[in-house]
Amino acid sequence: MLPQTLQPHTQIPAASNSSAGASSDSAKDVAAAERALIERKKMLAGEAYDSMQDQGLLEGRLKARHLLHPAPPGREHRGRMLMGPHLGHWTSPLAQAYNHHPPATYVKGMNGAEYFGEDCGITLLSFPFLCRGPDSRWSILAELFQIPLEKMKKIAIEPPFYCDYGCNIKFKGEFYSNFGLTILDCAEVTWGERVIVAPNVQVYAATHSVDVAERQAGLERAYPVTVGDDCWIGGSAVLIGPCTIGSGCTVAAGAVVRGTFPDNCVIGGTPARILKKLDPPAAS
Repeated sequence: MLPQTLQPHTQIPAASNSSAGASSDSAKDVAAAERALIERKKMLAGEAYDSMQDQGLLEGRLKARHLLHPAPPGREHRGRMLMGPHLGHWTSPLAQAYNHHPPATYVKGMNGAEYFGEDCGITLLSFPFLCRGPDSRWSILAELFQIPLEKMKKIAIEPPFYCDYGCNIKFKGEFYSNFGLTILDCAEVTWGERVIVAPNVQVYAATHSVDVAERQAGLERAYPVTVGDDCWIGGSAVLIGPCTIGSGCTVAAGAVVRGTFPDNCVIGGTPARILKKLDPPAAS
């Protein structure tokens, strides 16, 4: 059964017997909805699929883009014009995109500890920005990932951040990513506890076949990526599905990782291989 977040966008309508024309239209609607469901199941199963056959997938990608990149202030109407009126409502609920939020102000207390300061209005390059505290930043990602805000508060992602859908990204617990994380989450991307991600890491759970005919047909494929607990992913590393990285691993900067790797090892190279095996951490 498909997860609730990935149910088909179009409900399959009941057939109508009012007229031959109405029955024909209804049959077409049923066929289109069934085709969309089939394509989505193919995507989640790692089979070749056509993402253009499912309006829900198209709108899911656009929604993720507008949660992360809404139109600049004053340009919302142009955004509606370019995208079509049926998508315009995605530009209005969030006044600022996550990537348009400057980091919240840090204040050094008398005890030397740093903490988030109060919201403050600032002006940068003639564009007004609101220096918001963490709640407003987390709330955008909580909506994107479709998780509770309290769970989101264990997750820190420095902007800019990019993804396809967001709802296919899963977090087991605490997670930190530096700038420039890109996740193409056409299949599920799962992060373990206490994962640290360096700048400009790319995670590709989406791909295309080496078969030219399949690409010419517009088909895509999607394979999951899973990272275990207590992993550190080095800068500019690329994780390509299907990919499973065990707990306690370090991925060297610039590595291109695909396949399955055991717990407690250093992974590096292009293509990546095990460079060193590590002792498991002492039981705490």
